Amino acid sequence: MGDTFIPEFIEETSTGICARHPARALLPILTAPTTLDRQAAENRIRQHLVTVACANLKDFAFAFDASFIDPAARDGFDRIAKLMALYPDSPISLFGHADSEGDPRHNKFLSERRARAVFAFLPRRVAIWEQLFSDAAERAHVRGDDSGVRSLRVMLEALGFPAGPPDEKTLDSASANALADFVAKQTGARPAKGRNDVATRALLFAA
Repeated sequence: MGDTFIPEFIEETSTGICARHPARALLPILTAPTTLDRQAAENRIRQHLVTVACANLKDFAFAFDASFIDPAARDGFDRIAKLMALYPDSPISLFGHADSEGDPRHNKFLSERRARAVFAFLPRRVAIWEQLFSDAAERAHVRGDDSGVRSLRVMLEALGFPAGPPDEKTLDSASANALADFVAKQTGARPAKGRNDVATRALLFAA
């Protein structure tokens, strides 16, 4: 009979049929099947998720009150990538954390930005990184993210292109030259001057 299920018959009356289900290894909820022509029907159930692996990035992944990922977290992301390769069809849950001190609303906001930054990094979602970088109104609430140019310098240094002083908020000549050298390596054409624009940042984010 294969997988055909035949219940143990008890009785049939004018109100219906009563049957006993033998003990089987079933999900705890029994439901009628959903056919392909009624995929939106509500008689479907979803099996509970089972944790197969987990990873935790250390505190140094982010500076204090910042959502910009520090290059020191590179090894941690390498380990996460190996876990993802072992379970290619598994969904991933990301949880951002912040210091327990201070305003809980601010800490929740910071945690959410950190989770978005990590999510953008794993599949290289450049548009999300650009939003985190360029939305000045949102970034102003996080002190560690107040200098976008500093983030560019950190990325350039990590990629092997020495830039200018990390604490300056304007793009100095050394940083502009580093950006131009980086663009030349990525595209094969060196611009006359490195610019802090969307196109250049997209190359940086994707690298």
